[in-house]
Amino acid sequence: CQWTDEHGTCNMNVFGDRVWMSHHLSRRHNVVGHEKSQRACLWQGCTDTMNKGSLTRHVVSRHLRAGASCGFCSKVYSRADVARRHTKKCK
Repeated sequence: CQWTDEHGTCNMNVFGDRVWMSHHLSRRHNVVGHEKSQRACLWQGCTDTMNKGSLTRHVVSRHLRAGASCGFCSKVYSRADVARRHTKKCK
């Protein structure tokens, strides 16, 4: 994890799983609050701001590069939800 705040950079080994990352961000970095509240991404070198509800997806897809591919045509997507949506149409 490259989340950098007043305590420094986290450096904990992290996984590309949204549930795990959401838990890590809330417990370790106090990323809590209303889903629509604006939060800055404090990943080292990132300057993006977004809804708190989008932050976990942003970290997993942008910083951890956890992608997914279509089981039919093998096209690769940066986000698993986009790959699932494509796969439904590709069948």
